Amino acid sequence: MAVYKKSRTAAVGLLVMYLLAQIIMLFSIQNAAAGFWTGRLIMMALFITIYSRGVHAAFVFHRLKNEKEVDRPADSVSL
Repeated sequence: MAVYKKSRTAAVGLLVMYLLAQIIMLFSIQNAAAGFWTGRLIMMALFITIYSRGVHAAFVFHRLKNEKEVDRPADSVSL
């Protein structure tokens, strides 16, 4: 839910948790076939790419949001 709201902390946390889970699984699986490793590495690359782009998008969103707030004209204030 937090990534949906464009939280940078949640996006980075999700990527880090995924990477840690994959590292733990790589060390715990033994004697697997070569086809298993090929498919697993392709899926890992796909998910890491998607999560990395999500982290990048969260940071870009907040940068653009902050620039928009700074550039907002002061004539919206009524007396």
